[in-house]
Amino acid sequence: MQKHWFGWVIGVMFVLGIILRLNFFIHSNVFEDDECRLLLTILDKNLWSLFGPLGDAQSAPPLFLIPAKILLNLFGFKEQILKLIPFLASLGAVFMFFKLALKTFKHKIAVLASCFLFFFGRNIIEFSVVFKQYSTDILTAILCMYFLPEINFEKLTIKQIIILTVSLIILPFVSLPSTFFVGAFFILNLIKNKNFKPFLYALPFLTVFVLYYFFNLLPSKSSLDMYFPNYWDKGFIGLSAKNLIGVLCFHLKYLFYPNSYTLFTFALFLWGIYLFIKEKSSYGQFILISLALMILASVLGQYPLMGRVALYSAPLFMLIVIKPLDLERKSLIAAFCCFALSFFSYNFSYFKQISNPENSITYSPGKLMSILKEKYKSDEAIICNNASASSFLLYSSAQNFTTPNTYLMDIDKIDEEHTLKYLNNLSRNQKFWFYMVKDYRKTPVYPYFLSWVEGQKILYKYQDKNSYLFLIQR
Repeated sequence: MQKHWFGWVIGVMFVLGIILRLNFFIHSNVFEDDECRLLLTILDKNLWSLFGPLGDAQSAPPLFLIPAKILLNLFGFKEQILKLIPFLASLGAVFMFFKLALKTFKHKIAVLASCFLFFFGRNIIEFSVVFKQYSTDILTAILCMYFLPEINFEKLTIKQIIILTVSLIILPFVSLPSTFFVGAFFILNLIKNKNFKPFLYALPFLTVFVLYYFFNLLPSKSSLDMYFPNYWDKGFIGLSAKNLIGVLCFHLKYLFYPNSYTLFTFALFLWGIYLFIKEKSSYGQFILISLALMILASVLGQYPLMGRVALYSAPLFMLIVIKPLDLERKSLIAAFCCFALSFFSYNFSYFKQISNPENSITYSPGKLMSILKEKYKSDEAIICNNASASSFLLYSSAQNFTTPNTYLMDIDKIDEEHTLKYLNNLSRNQKFWFYMVKDYRKTPVYPYFLSWVEGQKILYKYQDKNSYLFLIQR
């Protein structure tokens, strides 16, 4: 039994990690606002046009969207059919991260600790059932870290070089952040071989990527900046050390939620970087170069190191943070102390929370739409707040509900004065349905609307979680 303890422990972790993801998948039967916007942008596009900018502040790799478009055409707006793509990617990531940890660490305790963080990280689990590219980004990052550090151009045949070059060219069309790992691969080969041949091999990749950048990524970034100006600013690193530390700590809080005390986590992070530098292995060098490219992209304002768009970096950050646990006994005690102080919030309450997917699904667009479709009369108007507009468009289309009398809350500035002014100016002797699926945290309408609606004649009211449906007589 003692001899096989590692297999038993990692086996239990595997099973629990998969059950948690499966539980979320079973209960994830609605599309959230951001998922709705992405689906709406691809609805009327052909497969070829998915290689261009999507619009509506949406961006996703074309080789993620093409399978989704095919599934959409075959099955329609079936939530769990489309969510199969990120869900299956998340299951693959669980297995491949374990394989990566075995390659990276010498000691079993470090393998177990890194797998614990990856298998049970809340944001990694939640986004395993979100119809966005974040789960495929994570899987692609792990695959890059697993395979690329061992490949040396000098030892490849011409046929192998062609296959590798084509594979690398395809990667950004599957996952944009793979660019950081591809870049690390070419730089590592330059260091290994001490010549510029790898740069020549990189030219086809660079040529295709530059075209992709100017015809897809740059217009998409401009669209995002227009719809949500300054939305990701906290993820861009300035030139001061204080700002660098601030961005890194903010990102560590996100990756290891709910562990918000980052002093010891950041200490482990710096310690891990030092150990990888000292080790001088191909895997360590690859991890450090990849991290440097992520930071550089953030400094240049090209790609934020923040939140869900940087979730791809979770495997890399977890390997760095756990690296001190790969030491011998004396240093291992200090590393364990830092580990315990960093992740003490992974307690019973945390596991109780992540075992209940209902805590994460706080909106009910489909149910509200079914009720609205059943009760709506042609002389009534429908109003949506901004955060619910995409949900209305998608679910009304899915349920074949059409009406010209649908309006978006046209509020100049989201505050109490302007919101109440808009609501009080609605036409008298008119019935209004308010379809309110969710609210934006930074620009909330709910507090003002719910206060206003108490003074109105309510003909019908329905609430499911944080979603509201009202019929008001003005």
